[in-house]
Amino acid sequence: MIKLRPKHERFCREYVIDNNATQAYVRAGYSTKGAAQGAERLLRKVDVTAYVDNLTAEKRKRSEVRADNVVRELGRIGLGDIASLYDSENKLKPVNELTVDQRALVGIKYADKIRALEMLSKHLGLFERDNEQKRPHESLSNDELRRQIKALEKKRRKKLSLVKNASSRDQ
Repeated sequence: MIKLRPKHERFCREYVIDNNATQAYVRAGYSTKGAAQGAERLLRKVDVTAYVDNLTAEKRKRSEVRADNVVRELGRIGLGDIASLYDSENKLKPVNELTVDQRALVGIKYADKIRALEMLSKHLGLFERDNEQKRPHESLSNDELRRQIKALEKKRRKKLSLVKNASSRDQ
């Protein structure tokens, strides 16, 4: 398991609630002043991002909603034929005679249902492009993540020392 500072862990847990980094930053106990920048800084940290991704994966596993169900429902609504709800005399068929696909079209407000499905899809990460490139660490072991974090921290320290050396020469 990835070990974080308590406030960083709290930020991650708050972030996966609604994916609002600024609000998660404030709810985690940080100041509202500069919250957007602070949240952005935290999300750039490899260990924080990895922990958020782990929490998101756990949340997805616990969820009763699966990506294929959302896509299926989107297809039913988006591709459904309203005319199929009516009989040859242009009367609405009884609900018990409708197929599952047809029932998906009955009595809904299209904008509300599609918006809800879009939000759910976004929440589940269905529409993210290049998931593998954005989250290459999901398939890594904790030991490998730790090694990568240490390597990144070493690079960062080296860059900082180069910057300090350059600024001290300029003075």
